[in-house]
Amino acid sequence: MSGAKIRLLEGRDLLSPLSRWRPAVGELFPRPTPDEAVTLAEFHRWGFGMPAHDFLRSVLPELGIRLHHLHPEGLLQLTGFISPCEGFLGVAPHLYLFLRIFAVEGRKVRTGDATSLPSAG
Repeated sequence: MSGAKIRLLEGRDLLSPLSRWRPAVGELFPRPTPDEAVTLAEFHRWGFGMPAHDFLRSVLPELGIRLHHLHPEGLLQLTGFISPCEGFLGVAPHLYLFLRIFAVEGRKVRTGDATSLPSAG
């Protein structure tokens, strides 16, 4: 995504202009530094915001993945788990509860490339 597209998303209030966004122009695959999160514009068009919920930030390292490894449905599955936990069950969302409810499997897209979470079965 180009810098112009990032500014367009900021103009539509889909990205915070106070965050440090940078385009990945020229990168064949995402190569974030340890303090960066790679995200997809489509996530923000559907309401994903940064910083992400503590549950999401804790689950990704536990699963050995980063935000850009998720497809939109995988992200929705993880974030959609938060509301029933907090609002209905009255508990903090936890990875082990998530894994008891949903089947999660890793999948290599290409050698050395991303891993994605499929939709739950």
